[in-house]
Amino acid sequence: MSSWHDNIEIMPFGVNKGTATKELADQLHIGAPHILALGDQENDLEMLAYAGYGVAMENAIDKVKAGVAQAIYRYALEERPLKKAQSYL
Repeated sequence: MSSWHDNIEIMPFGVNKGTATKELADQLHIGAPHILALGDQENDLEMLAYAGYGVAMENAIDKVKAGVAQAIYRYALEERPLKKAQSYL
């Protein structure tokens, strides 16, 4: 898997941005519900799935954007999104 058309990313089997984020969160004693992750490419999918808040960048591929529809609704389209988002900080 690659994040761009002209490079290659090599990792051990079973290691990805999601497992790395979990490892760091465990070391810092931070639960997944308290993590916000930003991504735009396929190599970000596991990280976005692990994080309590997964956010797709504007230039994200469709596969990444498809997974954030609920977040867009909850924080951008509700009647008072800013107040709701601040309650999670």
